[in-house]
Amino acid sequence: MSDDVQPTFREHLKKEIAGFLWLGSGLYVLLSLLSFHDGDPSFNNNLHPAVVHNYGGTVGAHLADLCYQLFGLPALLLPAVQFLFAWRLLKFRDVHVRLYKTIAVIILLFSLSGLVALHWQRVTFFGQPLSEAGGATGRPPVDTLSGSLNLGGAPPLPSGFFPGVPVPPPPFPLVFFL
Repeated sequence: MSDDVQPTFREHLKKEIAGFLWLGSGLYVLLSLLSFHDGDPSFNNNLHPAVVHNYGGTVGAHLADLCYQLFGLPALLLPAVQFLFAWRLLKFRDVHVRLYKTIAVIILLFSLSGLVALHWQRVTFFGQPLSEAGGATGRPPVDTLSGSLNLGGAPPLPSGFFPGVPVPPPPFPLVFFL
């Protein structure tokens, strides 16, 4: 006989409920981010429109505005992380939130914010303008790097944290420094 203990019905039910909660929250955040409208109420304006255009309502409008102001376009990674949690739980697998994985996701979010801010300052997303494409977390490092290294030398530093972005080769051979 095997010593493997089969999970009980209650454990499966807990994982399934948690998975559906993560899936629902991910869909809510994604719909709130995708239906962002500049004229909706947020923390920065005192608008009280008769119609809120955000599919998440007033709470979704505030959430989308906060996410876009903090992280810019890379805020769309937040629902992806929620969908990953939901998928793991709905497949009845354990979700182990480890410190190094959490730090890696945070570094990814900040690096992508910096790269997006480096390439675009303002962007129109589904017809709505975003004042900062990289958000508040992307603009200060880009201003520092662009001022110190110029616009050509700044991209390799943030993309070094994110290995999926190809780093352009330096304009000079590194053999001269050896």
